[in-house]
Amino acid sequence: MDIVIVTYNSEKWIKRCLDSLLKAKALSSDLKLFFVDNHSSDQTVELLTAYKKKYDFSRFEIIQQEQNQGFGNANNLGASFGKDEIVCFLNVDTEVFEDTFKRLEEIIAESSKEIGAWEFRQLPYEHPKIYDPVTGITSWMSGAAFAVRREIFEKLQGFDKNIFISRSNINTSISIIKTTHMKKNKFYFRIFFSPKFPLLWYRTSTNSYKNFYRFICSFNYR
Repeated sequence: MDIVIVTYNSEKWIKRCLDSLLKAKALSSDLKLFFVDNHSSDQTVELLTAYKKKYDFSRFEIIQQEQNQGFGNANNLGASFGKDEIVCFLNVDTEVFEDTFKRLEEIIAESSKEIGAWEFRQLPYEHPKIYDPVTGITSWMSGAAFAVRREIFEKLQGFDKNIFISRSNINTSISIIKTTHMKKNKFYFRIFFSPKFPLLWYRTSTNSYKNFYRFICSFNYR
């Protein structure tokens, strides 16, 4: 599984993030890490380099940008370095549990082909979200932590390059939802949310999603 993480002056989060990934890789298949640094001025790159030298991941790439290109551009760049069928995007201020990826892999294996993306449950505070408790289908996902089929991500041409901050995930969500099956004109790719593969997101704030929630509720995807 390819894991893309964007950094920008993120030295305070590196240890927690990477220590959790080290524990998780023991229970899951090969984890390939792609860090894209948006021209940090602190010790972010040095800390990443130290981890790369000390620990053995299947792949550990540090892609340094000459200027801050924004969240969407950086994620698209990181994804372009990988080849796995599933691409996972995590904020650097997240911390996975030991079995997070193992559970995700199990859910993906059980998912039908109409599921195009899977959102992690983000603790300790959950953002306002409506999802079907039976099917797990939801209308949007947080860009802080989700996995997506590479073929879908590439078909959508990734994150919106014109949106500098992380809210470009909303556009990605809407694009996945609206992608249709060419023959039957039905929604083909959907977003799946499950509490079964959680992680910690230290900057989660329900207030930051209020406007998104009102916006998303204005759409009818079912």
